[in-house]
Amino acid sequence: MVTVLDPTTLQAVVPPAASAAPVPVEVTTRNGSSPFGPTFTYNATPVTPPNITGVSPSSGDMGTEVTISGEDFQTTAPGPTVTICSQLVTPDSSSATEVVFTAPACATGGPQDVTVTNPDGGTDTLPASFVYPGAGVSLPAIGGISPASGPVTGGTLVTISGANFLLDTKVRFGSAPSPAVSVDGPTRLQVQVPPAPGGAVGPVNVVVTTPIGSATLTAGFTYTSEPAPVPPSISDISPSEGDPGTPVTITGAGFQVPGVTVSLCGQSVTPTSGSATEINFTAPTCQAGGP
Repeated sequence: MVTVLDPTTLQAVVPPAASAAPVPVEVTTRNGSSPFGPTFTYNATPVTPPNITGVSPSSGDMGTEVTISGEDFQTTAPGPTVTICSQLVTPDSSSATEVVFTAPACATGGPQDVTVTNPDGGTDTLPASFVYPGAGVSLPAIGGISPASGPVTGGTLVTISGANFLLDTKVRFGSAPSPAVSVDGPTRLQVQVPPAPGGAVGPVNVVVTTPIGSATLTAGFTYTSEPAPVPPSISDISPSEGDPGTPVTITGAGFQVPGVTVSLCGQSVTPTSGSATEINFTAPTCQAGGP
């Protein structure tokens, strides 16, 4: 499509090209054609790299069928390839969101990176995402957990230090599995504590499990009772007088936001904003007047 803006200016939509290269530009009217002038350069199509989100199973011997999940795997011939244990592997099957391959022999054993490479050169790697069991493969070890206590309702975020943590690591507190485990590296986990099994107060064992095995920290975390609610306390009201519509600030402690309400002149007022130490509200109409 070409649009003539004025006798000296054109706007044109560039047509597709077979390859990335500079091409001459020619303008033709009913009066004839211009000599080839400046060139226009077609750039290569941007590479959209694949994105690996998971590898299942996360461990196995030679011959194990492994599925790589993700997105942007290119199915155009010759299709994506997989690299594991420094070996290039042709998948058994592939789609835009899944690549299936057979684990090759691996002399080094242990955790291995899994890499998918698209035909256009785009690549992604999931580190230490498949483990070959065998000699030289180390069990996980727990060095400590911090903080080591929290309420029975769960939700406490803890850091577990140790060794030999792998990508597919799971954590249990007693019999309750953690709903969220983040592997920061082979020596550090960030873990959300689940609610206490049976709602019981007291210590529980913390169990870390990788594809290689498990480690237990006996009485590693202690569930505590929920603290009793702290009643609110008011230390000041400012201003101390005013007409309906006056913005008023209450300062103090123990305000539960959201949910806190203000009662004034026999009316329940919803605050406009607030925090644990400050509540802001608008003075309502008050027929009685006075303090």
